[in-house]
Amino acid sequence: MRIRNSVLVLVLSLGLPGATLISQSAYGQAAQPTAEELYTSGMELYKAGELKEAQVVLRKVDPLQLPREKQPSFYNALFEIDQKLNAPKPETAEPEVTEPEGTDPETTEPEVTEPEAQPEPEVVKPDAASLLRQADALAEKNPAEALSVYQQVISDEEASTEQKATAEARVAGIERQLNGDITGARRLIALSEQDIVNGDLDAAESKLTSVKNSGVELGFFDSESVNKKLALISEVRTARAAAEEAERLAAAEKQKEADRLAAMQAEKNTPEPVVVKEPTEELLAALAAA
Repeated sequence: MRIRNSVLVLVLSLGLPGATLISQSAYGQAAQPTAEELYTSGMELYKAGELKEAQVVLRKVDPLQLPREKQPSFYNALFEIDQKLNAPKPETAEPEVTEPEGTDPETTEPEVTEPEAQPEPEVVKPDAASLLRQADALAEKNPAEALSVYQQVISDEEASTEQKATAEARVAGIERQLNGDITGARRLIALSEQDIVNGDLDAAESKLTSVKNSGVELGFFDSESVNKKLALISEVRTARAAAEEAERLAAAEKQKEADRLAAMQAEKNTPEPVVVKEPTEELLAALAAA
């Protein structure tokens, strides 16, 4: 029976109306699996042979949140899964169809020769020196992957004492770097949340974008937090724009009504013009006689 991944994914409940989000904080967090829970689920899938599913779950684990004694097995599992999933598949020969001599090919069933079974390709385990070179090449751009390879050197029984010491020193250096970078990234994420509460969306977006583009290997939950907050900022801005447009239209309508009433009042207050009539001939004759 196939084991299905039952790991719960964190869902940040940040979906409040735009106007409320500008003035108050109403963030809630649902129950979320810990790094150890993800590690346990991933290792169970790996032991059951569910390599694809195990790889997906284990890649969500923040290795810095695991106990140190579990980190070697975590890195070893990821490395072995990658090796098995990327191993070349053996080529299979096409079945050969032969016809018996002296028979009519149109009336005789062809004999199908089964292809010979090809031996499974042997997975060549790289030596400690090759692993160190591979890890050094990964260290700058992908420190998390580099840690996995350095752990292979440390657990390799054929590695020399000097090679293991080199790997351990580089693991310690990467962990110091990752711890510092992650701490700074998490501080910016927390500050961006306060910016959102205060209505300063530009400042919040700037901090979150800085974290996202920093190249820091965030854990699954930190990455989700950044993405949720950026989506929230977009929703709040859309709500603000709609509210501002509604206010503009209402103000324009109000001004139009005020102009209409003013015109009516002005017309009412304007006196009727005095009509001056031309004197008649009788009136002129009467004036002349007087």
